[in-house]
Amino acid sequence: MALTRRQELTQLRLLLWLKAKLMWRLYHRNTSALVGAIIALVIFLPLSLGMSVGCVIGFRLLAPPMNEHLLRAVLLFVYLFWLASPVMGVALTEEYDIGKVLLYPVSPRLLFASATLASVVDFGVILMAPTLLAVIVGFPHGVTSFCTTVVAVALFLFHTVGLTQAIRLALWGVLRTRRGRDVLMILAGLVMFGFAGAMQIVPRHLASANVNWSRLLNSRFWDILSYLPPGIAARSIAAVERGHYAGGLLLLLALALLSAATVYVAGWLVHLIYTGEVVTGRVGRRLPEKAPAAAPRRTVPARRARLRLPIRLPPVVQAVASKDAKYLLRDPYFKFSLMAVMYMAAIFLAMFLWGPGHGEQRVFRVEQWAVWPLPSFLLMMQAQLAFNLFGIEGPAVSLLFTFPSDRKQMLMGKNLPVFVALLCITSPFALLFCLLAKSLPVFPVVVLWTALAAIMLISAGNLTSMWAPVRIVMRGWRPQPQSSGRSLYRGLVSMGMIAVAGLLSVPVLGGLMIPVQWLGSWWLALTIPLAVAYTAVCYMVSLHLAEREFARRDIEIIEKLSEAD
Repeated sequence: MALTRRQELTQLRLLLWLKAKLMWRLYHRNTSALVGAIIALVIFLPLSLGMSVGCVIGFRLLAPPMNEHLLRAVLLFVYLFWLASPVMGVALTEEYDIGKVLLYPVSPRLLFASATLASVVDFGVILMAPTLLAVIVGFPHGVTSFCTTVVAVALFLFHTVGLTQAIRLALWGVLRTRRGRDVLMILAGLVMFGFAGAMQIVPRHLASANVNWSRLLNSRFWDILSYLPPGIAARSIAAVERGHYAGGLLLLLALALLSAATVYVAGWLVHLIYTGEVVTGRVGRRLPEKAPAAAPRRTVPARRARLRLPIRLPPVVQAVASKDAKYLLRDPYFKFSLMAVMYMAAIFLAMFLWGPGHGEQRVFRVEQWAVWPLPSFLLMMQAQLAFNLFGIEGPAVSLLFTFPSDRKQMLMGKNLPVFVALLCITSPFALLFCLLAKSLPVFPVVVLWTALAAIMLISAGNLTSMWAPVRIVMRGWRPQPQSSGRSLYRGLVSMGMIAVAGLLSVPVLGGLMIPVQWLGSWWLALTIPLAVAYTAVCYMVSLHLAEREFARRDIEIIEKLSEAD
């Protein structure tokens, strides 16, 4: 039965109230989410304000059509940043589980529209607000132009946030299949690689005197970009500013229709995904009916493959290490981590391979000093493997914690496959760096430094896993809404612990690098045992502290890893 307009408005008001209530509950009960949101505002809001001031100055000083080109560039930057956030796994809005609300007689499109409208109070939109406010304040010069700019910016914001949520919903449907998760991980890695490569190439290209800005702004490519939503918004604002009211209003109407279409398509995705019609990755294809259960057959239990090690370990360490090693080998989350290392290694090579000189005089090699820090940078890219040891367990962590096993041995079992993975991933790149630097005799010492640095990173990860655990989406789980404040808090904690691990690793690096580079290799007979002993002490201290935190936070860890259900 179709609802009246008044009933739809009542439902919209209740949904907005629900979003506000859930946000208050999140920040009131979860200290990490509140701290993360506050830190985000303190750190990023000044940057956003500085960017907005620069935009206002540019709009006022630049003459037409340069101010219109600046407006297009600003809106395009905001647009691409928001659209890339779901693929990068960044939460810019506080989501609530839409699937639970679908139990009630609420239209999916109305539900999506309410979520989009309610997201204007999220700190991701708040951080973007100064830039959009700069467009409203700095670009128009008359009352009509000002009103048009306000409407265009509002429609652009609604469309951008709505499209971002639509992409996230589509990704949730794709993530239900293993093939879809593999493709998504590759896509996310390509986006990261492209962004990092652009950050290395574009500034150097723009800083050169050979950039023809007039040719770029008058090119066909820049003209095509003007037909995207940010370009339509910018063209409508600029058309009214020049006095072309009919063209500006037509463009404004096109932007409004585009925003409405976004709500329509996203509501359709909500209906398909949460009613079980997008599970195979093919939209519109329903799941086949389950076949009748066949009569049980007697089968011989298969012999389980276990992790075989050259040394004998306690049964708890052996069992936990074997289980986690299977996760590392089969799940796309860890495949993405491997690809991230490969992309970053390629970026490092692009930065260091070209030495001084021009043209044919360029030298294709890595500097000798670079073979020491480069492997440690690659280890930092893999920090999340060590900083969230219990994330792969999910709600099953409550079962794991019920076993009467020694907590230190449990942590050691989780540390072992992570250490092997880090060393296996980083060592080939260390060998490549040494070959390019023509320092192959140094490779064994570089590998030793990499192994000790990995142990220091794992030592810091033992404590981080106690303080900021988060559930990892594994096979067979439906991706859950995430808190942007909480994810930022965990990111800041991880960055702090990476810095701590780096500071603690400085004596190890000095004990291995200084003899090789300056004193003489015979000093390694003294410094290597000292470095190994120092690393072992740090690791044992981390196990002791983590075991104490284990006893204090086991219930809290279970709640954090099970709350998404």
